[in-house]
Amino acid sequence: MSTHSTIVTKQGGYIGIYCNFDGYPRHNGVILYNNYKTQAQVDALIKLGNLISLGKTPASCESYASEDGKMGENAPTRKSSPHQIANEVGGEEYVYVFEGGKWTVNDEFLEDVLVTPEKKVKTPWT
Repeated sequence: MSTHSTIVTKQGGYIGIYCNFDGYPRHNGVILYNNYKTQAQVDALIKLGNLISLGKTPASCESYASEDGKMGENAPTRKSSPHQIANEVGGEEYVYVFEGGKWTVNDEFLEDVLVTPEKKVKTPWT
């Protein structure tokens, strides 16, 4: 069983990708907060397209893109809101948004929470 998530940033509108595994805040949330701190780092992550799993660097992520670099339906999705992206790519359990230099996570119960190490994010499983 996997926990799906969507990773989004603002570039004019919003652009984002789906991540299949470990989308919960104690895994993907921690990785994003600790390792993707700048817009350039987030942009490099989004450029990979949809992910099987998130890594601490773009090079350590497992992407659905083919070995020849063709993404096809796995290319990043552009929409006017993060939730439109999540609905389209199927990662609505957790939606991570990088905007203004900060990460927020919106869970399936539509509660926005700032991702920080000091604040424990409450989920139905904690």
